[in-house]
Amino acid sequence: MTEDGTHPESTETVPIPPRFWWLKRIGVVVVIWLVALVGLRAWWGYEAGRRLQVEIDCLRAAGGPVEVQDFAPPPLPDAENAAPLYDRVGRMLAGLEAEQVELYGGMRFWDEVVSGSPNEVRELLVATAEARSLTRKARSLPSAGWGAPLRGAPTVLNRLAQARHLAKLLALVVLYDHSIGNDADAVETLADIFALARHTDRRPKMLNHLVAASLNQLSARTIEDISATLEIAGGAPVSGARPAPASREAVGRLIVEILDEGSVAQRFGFVWTCLGERAVDIEAAKAFGFGSSGVAPVSLSSLVNTFPGLLGPVAQLNLIRIIRRETRWIEAAEPLTWPAFAPRSIPPSAPPSFPPSPPSYSVWESLSRPFRYMETFADSAGRQHRSAASMTRMAAIALAIRLYAIDHGRRPERLGELVPEYLASIPNDPYASTLRNIGYRPEGTPPVLYSVNLDGVDDGGKFVLNAYGFIDHYAADLVLFLDGDRRRHEQRGSTSLPTSAKHEASTSHPTSAK
Repeated sequence: MTEDGTHPESTETVPIPPRFWWLKRIGVVVVIWLVALVGLRAWWGYEAGRRLQVEIDCLRAAGGPVEVQDFAPPPLPDAENAAPLYDRVGRMLAGLEAEQVELYGGMRFWDEVVSGSPNEVRELLVATAEARSLTRKARSLPSAGWGAPLRGAPTVLNRLAQARHLAKLLALVVLYDHSIGNDADAVETLADIFALARHTDRRPKMLNHLVAASLNQLSARTIEDISATLEIAGGAPVSGARPAPASREAVGRLIVEILDEGSVAQRFGFVWTCLGERAVDIEAAKAFGFGSSGVAPVSLSSLVNTFPGLLGPVAQLNLIRIIRRETRWIEAAEPLTWPAFAPRSIPPSAPPSFPPSPPSYSVWESLSRPFRYMETFADSAGRQHRSAASMTRMAAIALAIRLYAIDHGRRPERLGELVPEYLASIPNDPYASTLRNIGYRPEGTPPVLYSVNLDGVDDGGKFVLNAYGFIDHYAADLVLFLDGDRRRHEQRGSTSLPTSAKHEASTSHPTSAK
């Protein structure tokens, strides 16, 4: 302190701690890294979005529906819409008692239900008379408008469950009517199930198509159960007098309806389904993108979903691969042959060019796993689609064989004998590597119609059992039992045709009617 009481100014300087300089350097490095990461993410998002747009432009140039808005259905008058009628039927079935639902919805075999609980089945028919009448009315309507074609999952799932319940009820009704000799109503009810499947398939989603395929297979199996003893007017009955035989016209119409795959498959069915699934994936890929600038819009939702947003290009690039694969399915679906479809459904062996494919334990593989599940599901759908196509074609042939047997007192020796009076042409085998007809072994033990199935090998109508004791649909040949005795052969075990018949199958011309 000076003499006048003031403090002298200090000239001493305080040194800056070294850690401050390190913090500044670290901060600068972190900022540079953040800027680099943001730039990399922006470029990555831009590149993924650009590739997606190129894919969409190519699909647009090829024609056909591409995006979700392209599937907006035209207005459908209520008088032509079967969907409200099916909704009413679903509400009626929901009001049944649990014991009644158990008759057709349980795990028991329906032939056992018909023979073991005839009184209960009759009561069920009385309780569902109005619902079945509405179902018959819905069959006559040209289309079914299910609302937004690619949205509304909870409502759709409920409707699909209702369709499965209704189809099971109708299958039980067919077996009951056949058991009491009312084959006229049995054939009409079979047509109702096929119509339900057709209307279900109007929504371009894979789940709808799979349910429709299962309904067609249910119809085919029901035809398998009754075709050998189905009474048709105009011929001498072979199983005793029947009070109400089916008319030849009704059976003929059912055959034509089953085999009418051309016009339906172009607009609906598997091709329509693949187009719809591709549109949904395109919309999902767009949702993961950040726009052409590569910069995410700042919003609460984008902040909440920061982590998924940062990895959006991963989803986009995976979806682009799936979109390309779905396009290959669409291109291969027209011939409706498994060998034309299967190679296109296998993932390409070459790794994607952007980004490079890492080992299976990598982060990329972990992020891609959900999309691989989607691909596996679609491949399974392709197999089920062709299995249903094979079974329904064989069911139509079985009905034609029954008509022939009514007229001639025996089954035809060759399927070619059914043309043109009973069939316009012999349906091809969807699983065959070349164009060939559905297989036919009238003198086999048992007599069957068959498809060569997944492996494409003609095993002469052989079938095997799975671990549960039922016939394996994906092993050996896919068969339809002309005597309607599937259950008996499941109980007895695997069987095949005699060697002579298998030799005939291996030496016959692939395009000849068998």
